[in-house]
Amino acid sequence: MIKLDQVSIQSKIGASLFVLWMVLIPSSACAKSENGLGFNGSLHPQTVIKAIALVSRKSVLIRAEIVADDLVKFHFVDSDDNKVYSQKALKEAMIKHQDLLVEKIVIRDVDGKKLAGKFHNLEPFEFPDAGVGEADLVDYFANYELEYVLEEPPSLLTFEQNLVDELTFFPSEMHLGIKQMGVEIGQGFVLTPGNPDTANFDWENLPPPSNSTAEQWTKFRNRQEEMLLGITNFRSVYSVITISRNEVRHEVVIPLPILARTTEIEREEESFLTIGEQDKVKEKLKRLLTGEIPLMIDGVEVQPIFDRVEFAGLRIKDLGASLERKTVSMVNGRVLFTIRYPTKSVPKQVIAEWNYFPPQIRRVESKIVYDENYEEFQFTKLNKLKSDETVNLNRFTWNNTSDPGEFSIANIPFSDPVKKYSVSAISTLAAGLLVLSGLILFFTQSSVKLQVGSVLFWLILAGLGSNFSKFEFSDPLAPKFSVTDEEAKRIAESLVRNVYRAFDYGEEEEVYTALSQSVNGELLNSIYLDVQTMRRIQEQGGAFADIRQVEFSNGKKESDTEDNGFKFKSDVLISGLVGHWGHFHERINSLTCEYLIQPIDGSWRIVSRNVVDSQTPKTQRAKLKKVEPSQGI
Repeated sequence: MIKLDQVSIQSKIGASLFVLWMVLIPSSACAKSENGLGFNGSLHPQTVIKAIALVSRKSVLIRAEIVADDLVKFHFVDSDDNKVYSQKALKEAMIKHQDLLVEKIVIRDVDGKKLAGKFHNLEPFEFPDAGVGEADLVDYFANYELEYVLEEPPSLLTFEQNLVDELTFFPSEMHLGIKQMGVEIGQGFVLTPGNPDTANFDWENLPPPSNSTAEQWTKFRNRQEEMLLGITNFRSVYSVITISRNEVRHEVVIPLPILARTTEIEREEESFLTIGEQDKVKEKLKRLLTGEIPLMIDGVEVQPIFDRVEFAGLRIKDLGASLERKTVSMVNGRVLFTIRYPTKSVPKQVIAEWNYFPPQIRRVESKIVYDENYEEFQFTKLNKLKSDETVNLNRFTWNNTSDPGEFSIANIPFSDPVKKYSVSAISTLAAGLLVLSGLILFFTQSSVKLQVGSVLFWLILAGLGSNFSKFEFSDPLAPKFSVTDEEAKRIAESLVRNVYRAFDYGEEEEVYTALSQSVNGELLNSIYLDVQTMRRIQEQGGAFADIRQVEFSNGKKESDTEDNGFKFKSDVLISGLVGHWGHFHERINSLTCEYLIQPIDGSWRIVSRNVVDSQTPKTQRAKLKKVEPSQGI
């Protein structure tokens, strides 16, 4: 079972041995080893290869410049007693080096699979017949060409080189430039063993010609950054912190090779991690980040809720809501984290700290989004500035400078101008019986005493029953109640706005209570279930929505209904911010709706809604406003 990256181990051992070699071995020639390989101050202890990758739609051609002393180091070429390497031995090593380069220079596709490479061409060394002295090896160069065939134009390619001298573990470097269709695209890497790097290619918008203006190149690079959602360095860690009314949301992208440097990731195959193996390491990664990136809201450290820990490849769509689970590459895979920190109200202060800095990571690029603004911040490995010990470089502090006001959704009371009458059934019955009994006693010429007693009895009964069995009725002579067109518009638009504002509440009970202030019956249950569905999508790491504005047009009351209600029809334009993984869009929905609105329990409520027309949602890149950092570095 593979537990550590073997190439990474070789790289670390090589670096350590290189330091020892520099300290312990003098600059003069050392004794010749038993296998014939000797070292001299004129030999380079570190291999440096200059190379260019020529990428087309169908293939990649790597052209590498090799120095002759690399042949000696990698193929154990012996010199004679005068430290001269024969022409024959150097030519044999030159041919062997073809296979070594094909084996050790690797290109992987977007899924981390190796592309089949083959030797393509050689512009050979021109060695003199007398051979080459050790001091002159660095003066001889050859150009090797390797070819990698592509099935389709590549969107992303990962380059790695594993040229490590198996005897000495001396480190090597490949300085690799990238050209797309013969044009440099502003991407290039210094590759060392165990540290691959990735280049991206846009085949719909090709890079401008080499003689283009600076403005054209800036436009091209901005387009590339937008296409990659700002993740332009695939070996770096990226972070987006979104502050909203009911939560702080932290989204993090960490390359899998970086996590493998600090976390033991057990796997059967060195280069890939299966779905089952991913599940085994998830809890370990959660514990790692929980301790390394604490977050405080209004002075209280809030426990994180991990909505998403998923393993993905390099495709941009992998950052979206629905990610198909599959085996990922250990070389160019990524881990996506979505972490929520709930809050009961709009935060007054948020403090985010970042302490996870594995080897070779000294800074983390972060974007902080709030309202319609964003700031860029760089968490760095240095805790504090020497010039100002109060400024933490690994801590971002956001202070709410706006007054959010009191957030509440109140019901809209129903006021009926028609005069109402309230009577008691018992009192009314007693009054009727009083009249009836009085007439009977009068015509039967009963005694005055009996007549007075009867009147007093029914009057007392009417008085005692005046507070029981009461019923109301409207003035039968008053005109039928009807809201004015202006009142109907105010009531309807207020109720619809309340429905969308209810989405801002954090807890399920709060959402339901807020909705019940404006909606009734089956419609209340239907909208609440829609909210719950959206919440489940968010908890699975999908896009989150923040309703920004609800606008109405062509609104009018269509008719009055029974029970003092009315029907209202309007065009509704709903705009909001939809975001995931630092990618924000303004989404606009256009609806034409008919609403049935009635007074229930003394308040106006929407009883039913009929969507007459729905336009295809329009989505455009959100125009967030960049502001100066609230805490500079």
